[in-house]
Amino acid sequence: MVRNIASGVLKHDHKHFEATRNATTSVKSISSDGQKLSYTTGKDKSNLFVNKSLNTGESTDLTVNVVTGVPKRQDRFGYQNINGGKVYNLSFCFPYLSDYRNGKWNYHPYYDAGENRNSAVSNFHVSFFAPKSYKVAASGQNTTKNGKTTIVANNMREVGITASNKFKVDHAYANGVRINDYYLASKNSKQYNKLALMTAQDSFHIFTKKIGKYPYKEIDIIEGLLGKDTGGMEYPGLIMIDASGFLQKKHPLDRYNELTEDVSHEVGHQ
Repeated sequence: MVRNIASGVLKHDHKHFEATRNATTSVKSISSDGQKLSYTTGKDKSNLFVNKSLNTGESTDLTVNVVTGVPKRQDRFGYQNINGGKVYNLSFCFPYLSDYRNGKWNYHPYYDAGENRNSAVSNFHVSFFAPKSYKVAASGQNTTKNGKTTIVANNMREVGITASNKFKVDHAYANGVRINDYYLASKNSKQYNKLALMTAQDSFHIFTKKIGKYPYKEIDIIEGLLGKDTGGMEYPGLIMIDASGFLQKKHPLDRYNELTEDVSHEVGHQ
């Protein structure tokens, strides 16, 4: 069973946000070794039951050709216009193999809050193309050349990607981990960048001491807008932070408190 989780995400969005209805997802084909495979979906259109039998110990490659539109929405999956530029948050939109346990495929229907993905820890190798004016942040370790970002994310459960033509980037280190802060130009950007990096460093020191070693070499912090009552979102090696207090008018003390709480909370998910 392959999960096209974007189907569930967009079904939710279309019901609750009228402006997202022009964004759709369509599976063009599923193939293996160059041979096109048939599949069924059942009641939940996110679930793709592929007609491919394997004996114990056998393996195969599946190619899933899918086209998904990105909705205009302040969310972990969506694009938005901020300070004269565009920010694309890409997560919960990539097909993945469902987790097979105890003789059955595991899945949860998509709902907007909480945990709803059953996916095994995997190694990801991604080629991501964007205009040269865009900076790309993603789970794992990334290199960009001539608009192509190569993403290597090993031992991760999923991959989150964010791209913007307005990102600035700063770095810090804690416990040998490189912390990359992708932030947006604004009159408060220096304050945001300094406080986000300091909070991440403090959090790494505390969590390493109290819980254990962070399992990856770096982490990306992404500034953006995530909508009402959402302080942030976590992925392996990448966290999205709602910085409405810095990008919009708000009392300084409130925005400082919110940022330190949100960054520390999302780092804690790691």
